[in-house]
Amino acid sequence: MASSMGPIRRMAFGLNVTGSRCGRSSGNSQSPRGQLKRVGIRRSLGRVRWTCADFRKPALWTAWASYVYVAFFSQAPPGDNVFNAKGALVEAINLSLNFWFVTPAFLPQLAPLVDPGLEAIFNFTVIYGFGLILGFLSDGGEKQKTKITPFVVGSAFLTNAFYLLYLALRKENTVPPTREEMGTVLFRASESKLLPLLMLGVAGISLWWSAFGRGGDNFGDIHQRWTALIQILSTDRLAWTFLLDSAIFALFQGALVPDDMARRKFSDPTVKNIASFVPFFGIIFYLLVRPKFDEVQS
Repeated sequence: MASSMGPIRRMAFGLNVTGSRCGRSSGNSQSPRGQLKRVGIRRSLGRVRWTCADFRKPALWTAWASYVYVAFFSQAPPGDNVFNAKGALVEAINLSLNFWFVTPAFLPQLAPLVDPGLEAIFNFTVIYGFGLILGFLSDGGEKQKTKITPFVVGSAFLTNAFYLLYLALRKENTVPPTREEMGTVLFRASESKLLPLLMLGVAGISLWWSAFGRGGDNFGDIHQRWTALIQILSTDRLAWTFLLDSAIFALFQGALVPDDMARRKFSDPTVKNIASFVPFFGIIFYLLVRPKFDEVQS
């Protein structure tokens, strides 16, 4: 699995969804007949220059459309698609009622009985996407036509149907937020160091819950729980989609980092690489070490 993901990750980040220059080709290096001709390529003094902006939008729209088709409509993944799914809505509601394990921990008599491994994957996926988009709230400032706030809410329910859509719709934004924008409650939550700690905490509790949660409900030992979870993932479309979501989050988690660093006048290639290429923990690290806008402006 890891080895197969390597070329995909290199391809995605090779396109560099931030829109920086990928490279150039010289018009003098090949005959006119061999040159690629298409509308939109910038020509300057006989040279053809390719930038990542030429590929970024089509790649993101393709990724979003592919995700929506595979997750909701295709019959290839495990389980039934959205048209034939039976009980998927009830399953989603039950998982939502057990959101971040609050109901099972404090009101167990009211909590729907759900496989603890599935609950763990659900809560991990939700906090991963939530942190990815809430942590970059400043990207949706007044210079951004596509406002990010609706996508913060939407990503908590439909994950990459909203996260990838925002990446496809947004434009590059390196303009720092205004004082008025920084004064909102949601913005302060976005900048708080509690956000990455919350992400880390939910991930840790999810891991523990999958192994030991609901100990009195006959889910068995760790081996039995693992076997049951594998069975669920191989037959349940919703459960399988959570894994797909996490993989896509890992693939595109660095998409908003370069502009965020530019808005903060923060330059550190090592931090940028960690934030882009270390799944989940890289974003937590970045949210912890990046300077606040108040510090930059002062």
